[in-house]
Amino acid sequence: MGNTVKESVLKTISENIKSIMGQKHHELSPKLLSEKAEMSYSTLAPILKGERDFGVTRLLAIANALHVTPHDLLQNTFTLYTPLGLPSQKQTLQFLVALITNAEFTHCKVYDIKKNLYHTNYLPFSVSCTEPPFALFEKIKSSLRYTCDKDVSLENVAIYLSAISCEFVDGRDRLVAAGKKEFFDFHLEPDWKTSYKSVFKNQNAILVTINNGYIISYSLDQGRTIQKKQGQGLPFADDAGNFWLGAQAIRHAINVKEDLEPRTLLSDRISSLTGSDFALLATEMYKDPWKIYRAAAAIVKEFAFHEPTSKRLIHQAFENIFERVKVIDKAAGIELPLAVSGELAYLFKDMFPHSRLVANNFIEQTDLQLQYSLNLLASHNQISMKKLCSAQ
Repeated sequence: MGNTVKESVLKTISENIKSIMGQKHHELSPKLLSEKAEMSYSTLAPILKGERDFGVTRLLAIANALHVTPHDLLQNTFTLYTPLGLPSQKQTLQFLVALITNAEFTHCKVYDIKKNLYHTNYLPFSVSCTEPPFALFEKIKSSLRYTCDKDVSLENVAIYLSAISCEFVDGRDRLVAAGKKEFFDFHLEPDWKTSYKSVFKNQNAILVTINNGYIISYSLDQGRTIQKKQGQGLPFADDAGNFWLGAQAIRHAINVKEDLEPRTLLSDRISSLTGSDFALLATEMYKDPWKIYRAAAAIVKEFAFHEPTSKRLIHQAFENIFERVKVIDKAAGIELPLAVSGELAYLFKDMFPHSRLVANNFIEQTDLQLQYSLNLLASHNQISMKKLCSAQ
């Protein structure tokens, strides 16, 4: 690359960085950006002026600090440099990928269009709209490499992503915008909406999705409108799910320490998280409350079927959920069909009236969601439905 082109590229990147800082991060000074990117100000300053060459590691660090993708920082740079003798290649769709996530892991199903083959895998991470897009896309790319046993170019992939925390609007919008740039095709839906559409389609029904929090999705007009209760993205309003169970377990342990409740196996295990040092527990809560809530919830789930206090907390969570179910039933004038999904579904499914439950098997629900997702991608990209179905 000649010096003139190189200077133009560096200048364009610097303008992109400053533009993003101005549009999305009005209070983010160059000094603060250097701290967030974990590089010295003396290193960042000439980059912002377009006067310093820098590598991929620093590009990723700056993108992460700005909550954008590296592609955003490289906008309009590739038009400045086109290698001679390398004709541009039109990207072709090679893979349809469905990613169905919960609070623990992501179920991945890949359809290889050319070979008419399926690949499936469980991925050891959850997909949330709170995550920086480029970090998520790197995980997806490495997971596709592992699932398909070869490198996969994201530009040849159509993605359907069922994600949690879609109430985080800025993160959701950022993820969609980045996905449209990185992939051949990209669709994002909340986990609860994917579950409802795949299980009930055009029926009036109720779906309870329980992960870190919970959402009750339902329709009273044959699926034309899918409404929801709870799941407003406000942790203090949630009264079921991992975060609530963890918070209640910690409250119980504190009450035991202050002689307000009798000592239990649950309180002992919660106290052991920080060696019975509640000052340390408070410190860890300030650092990352969600991590502590999930750790405490994991203990409740471990004890779910044999420890009385854990069973009581889970039953109270069910009562909280079912109160809202009864409100929907009243609006419908009948008891609607019902399904339970999400990471914590196994804790609650036997508490609901069995006569109302449909698609109550986790594997069955997951298969329905994956099928719905791949069908949507196939239809949107005009992939033969006959060919898609023949491989199953």
